[in-house]
Amino acid sequence: MKCGLDDAFAAGLTTHDLEALIVGTLPGVGPDWQEPIPFDDPTGPEFPLDALPTELAAYVRAVADDTGAPVDLAAWCALASIGAATRGRYVVSPKPTWREPIHIQSLQVVASGGGKSPAYSQITEPLTIWDNDQATAAKQKLSLWKVKGKTLAAAEKLAQREADKMNAAADAQRALEAIQLDIIKHAEEDKPVAQHIVVNDITPQAFWKFLHRQQGSGAAFAAEGEFFRNVNRYGDAPIWEPVLKGFSGDGHDLRRAGDDDDDGRVIPRPIVAISLAVQPQVLEDMGQVRGFRELGVSARLLTTFPKPVPTRGELSVSVPDKLRQWWIKRILAIANRTGATTYSPGVLPMSPAAHTAFAAEYAWYPVAEAEGMFLDMEEWGRKYRGQVLRIAGTLHVLEAQDPLKTEISGQNMARAIVIMRHAIEHSRIAHGIMLGLGTQSNERYVLGVIDALLDDDPSNVTTSAQVYDRVRGRYHFRKAGRVITILQTLEEHRFIRLVRREGPGPKSYTIFRNPLKGACENAKLVPPPMEPGDVAEQGGSISHFRTRPKAPDLAPPPDIAPAEPLQPTGTDGIWREEL
Repeated sequence: MKCGLDDAFAAGLTTHDLEALIVGTLPGVGPDWQEPIPFDDPTGPEFPLDALPTELAAYVRAVADDTGAPVDLAAWCALASIGAATRGRYVVSPKPTWREPIHIQSLQVVASGGGKSPAYSQITEPLTIWDNDQATAAKQKLSLWKVKGKTLAAAEKLAQREADKMNAAADAQRALEAIQLDIIKHAEEDKPVAQHIVVNDITPQAFWKFLHRQQGSGAAFAAEGEFFRNVNRYGDAPIWEPVLKGFSGDGHDLRRAGDDDDDGRVIPRPIVAISLAVQPQVLEDMGQVRGFRELGVSARLLTTFPKPVPTRGELSVSVPDKLRQWWIKRILAIANRTGATTYSPGVLPMSPAAHTAFAAEYAWYPVAEAEGMFLDMEEWGRKYRGQVLRIAGTLHVLEAQDPLKTEISGQNMARAIVIMRHAIEHSRIAHGIMLGLGTQSNERYVLGVIDALLDDDPSNVTTSAQVYDRVRGRYHFRKAGRVITILQTLEEHRFIRLVRREGPGPKSYTIFRNPLKGACENAKLVPPPMEPGDVAEQGGSISHFRTRPKAPDLAPPPDIAPAEPLQPTGTDGIWREEL
């Protein structure tokens, strides 16, 4: 049967249908296919090392070079170590009703053999030294405490013997009572306990007791994820309270019904710093543990997915002793400072420049949130501004000799903003994995769109214009050229084949999908993170000539002093176009 184009269009066929018909009937038109090349594991942009103070940046780089660990792991572990050393004794207060602690809870996702253990061992060395020093001092105090107890017990026996005599005077009875009062006071005195910062393999129940003995503060540091695996060791219901309350400092009552109301088992302000290095599977598993996302544990974590570091062959690389000694002295100085306590923290003053920088970031957040910057991780986003304050306070405590008398500088606030903007992209990856969405990369998303277009189409053919129709509501895809670039990447991975369509106007392509089994299993139809300027996907058709509304300009973080210029972070945000 013969028919012309007019007859085909009258029958309801489209140009796309005709293209598919030609591809499906003419011999030799379809491409020869090979197995697709899988995408790499998800990783985020490298930590903006230039955003750290000079000495800290040099130390972090040296540890990374020595151990083969990613810079991100060393940087976040170092920042968490500074916060742990403060033991909850400082807060940042941008206004009277807001008091933000400066410790952080971080999670570094690194595959086995990625240098986790040696890096953690080096960075936490000063915390271990402090713990050992405190244990030695407490051992001496405990010995004296025990000797005093034995002396009082012996004195009580002697006084009791005198008071029991038939002709004992009233003074003997009063002497006995006085000694017994001394024994009661001695028993009520706090038994000397070694101050301790770091724990790792501990259950939530034991952690509460640990925090009570340590006057409220503690830190969970480990190159593995056993701390999280312990949350439901003794029951089906995970216990997340030490992490949740330890982030914000909300009080915890250890007493139960029937307990003496005056037994003192209350932690007015628990502070828990966390830095764990885990393998990718651990995070995926934790996303399925009850309460990890629902209660907001994941919203408190600063999670990083660094790129793997190639294996090095240089045995001579090590951390210079000068840097190692600098790090030990600074952390020990922070841990030994006085003037504030965990239960009565000191307020770190902010300079006018720091206030101005933070106010700008504070105003930026709701605009970015409305534009979808924190899509699928809204709770994490709501803590974003507080995390900026924490990082700024951490850097201030490291640099200042007397942090309570020195103001947080505008430079340190700007550094904190750059670091936290960098953390946004990594958090997107983390929440995508926890939600079972994969990496949410733009390439995977576009591949998922192609799948959706062709799932019910036996021709396995679509066009770049049709793909653009589906993704044009996203800021990253506001120009057709962006979509073409991603399609070319997919072609390089052999998921699709592109054939240039002739005609005037911008480049347009026919897209052939790889029919081999499992060709598109690497993608799920999940939108990549919303970016500033994204709008909801719209129905109807659109051509490559359609113009996009201009996205609103979002203010970048404040500039840092020219003496220490910062490089772009790679953070998904307004700078992506500039990069």
